[in-house]
Amino acid sequence: MPGVSDLARIGITDGPFYEWRKQTLAVKTGKEHARLRAFVGPAFAPHQMERLRAVARERAHALIDACAGKGEIEVLNEFAGDLPLWSMCRFIGIAEEDRQRIGAFLTGTEEGFTSPMTPDRRQRVETSITALNTYIAGMIERQRSRPADNLVGKLLRRQAEPDGPTDDEILSLVVNIVGGSVGSTRAAFANAILEFAHHPDQAEIVRRDPDMAPRAVEECLRFHPPFRFGRRVVETAVHMFDLDLGPGESIFVPRQAVNRDPARFESPDRFDVMRPQKRHFSFSYGSHLCLGHAVARTNLQEGLKVFLERCADLELLEEPERLPFVPDEQLKSLRVRFRPKP
Repeated sequence: MPGVSDLARIGITDGPFYEWRKQTLAVKTGKEHARLRAFVGPAFAPHQMERLRAVARERAHALIDACAGKGEIEVLNEFAGDLPLWSMCRFIGIAEEDRQRIGAFLTGTEEGFTSPMTPDRRQRVETSITALNTYIAGMIERQRSRPADNLVGKLLRRQAEPDGPTDDEILSLVVNIVGGSVGSTRAAFANAILEFAHHPDQAEIVRRDPDMAPRAVEECLRFHPPFRFGRRVVETAVHMFDLDLGPGESIFVPRQAVNRDPARFESPDRFDVMRPQKRHFSFSYGSHLCLGHAVARTNLQEGLKVFLERCADLELLEEPERLPFVPDEQLKSLRVRFRPKP
C-alpha cells in the first residue's frame, strides 16, 4: 500500500503505528481521499485562519517575553516547537493543561519515520500513537452530545450528512492533523531563523515593513523546505525523464532541487525575501497538498513577524548540527543571542 511501504522499509509492518498510518490522508487515494479531505478542508479556510492569527501572535510575544531578560533563546525548545503546538491545541480544542502531554506524544510519534528503527524507538512510537489515539477518542466522546466550536466539533456535526465521517474516520483525521502539525512547522521556524541570522539584511527588510512577512515566509519555505523530499507512487505506466516507470514504482522528489530550479527561479541559491513570488513545492502539490499548510503559514507569518520585531542583531552562539536519517530538517539545537526590543 502506498505510504505504508515507507514504514516497511524501516521494519514496521504491523502494530498500532502501522494501523494508524494506513488510515491517514497521506495514504488514501482517489475518491476515498477526496471524500475525507472534504470533511476537514473547510476548517482550514482562510477566514478560519484569521481567528488563529491573534492566538499565534499573542503566544509569540509571550515566548519572547520569557527570554528577553537573558537576551538568548534556544529556538527549538523555547519558540519553534512551542508556538505551533499552542496554536494547534487551540485550533483542535485540546485543553491547556494537556498541552505538554500531547507534545510528548508527538515527540514519540515523530520517531516512527526515523531510521534506523531500534527496538527502544519502536516501543516509544507504539506507546505514543496509542496514547494519542486514546486521548483524541476521549475528546470525541466528550463532545458527542454538545459539539464545541473546534475541529472535533465540526467533524461530529458532519456525521449527520449522507455518507458523513464515521467515528473511526474522525479519530484518524484528527490524530493525522495533530501528528503532522508541529514537527514540520518547528523545522520551518528553525530554518527561517537560521537564515535570518545568516542574512541580517533580509531580516531588516521585514523589520522595516512587517507586511513583508508573508512574502518572506514563502522565500524561507522555498529556500530551505522543512521536509527534504516527497515520495509518489506510480499508478499507471509513464515515460518520463528518459525512464519507463511502471505501476507501484516509487518516485522520490527532492524538494530542495525543485525549489531551486534555475529554469524557474532566477539566482535560486540566493536567499531574497524580495524575490518575485512563484509557487514552490515545500507543501507538495496536487490532491495531496499539505492539508495544514494554511495553519503552518499563519503560524510562520505571525511568529516570524514578532520574532524579528522583538529580537534585533541576531547572532548564532554556535553553528547548529542537523539530525541525520530523519525526513524533516531537524536541528539538534539552535541557540541565538539577540538584542531585546519592546
